[in-house]
Amino acid sequence: MKASEFIVETQRGKPLDAQVAVSPGAAFTIDGFYDLYRASMIMGRLPGNADDIDAYSFVTNRPMIVTYTDEEKLMVQQAFKKMGIPYSEHFGSTDSEEPSEVNTDSPVVSFPGY
Repeated sequence: MKASEFIVETQRGKPLDAQVAVSPGAAFTIDGFYDLYRASMIMGRLPGNADDIDAYSFVTNRPMIVTYTDEEKLMVQQAFKKMGIPYSEHFGSTDSEEPSEVNTDSPVVSFPGY
């Protein structure tokens, strides 16, 4: 018996009938996972008002690396250069600072003698 007699490989370009039967409302986007993520944020707010959620953020569907120090920034620049990837920044600032809403004092009260 030859392997070609019992190993059958097919290429599927369309869903199986069983997949169609159990997934009548299957939706997709060709723009990748980020669009689905943004849509899910809006869906979580519906049927209420979702006007304060931007459909697209400044990141869009592009991957992003965030650096906090000049050393980290240099590492990213060097890695991008080695791979031939153009380096660009969203904001261009080298300083990271906490928003004013962040607690600067611990909410935990220490016990005596500590």
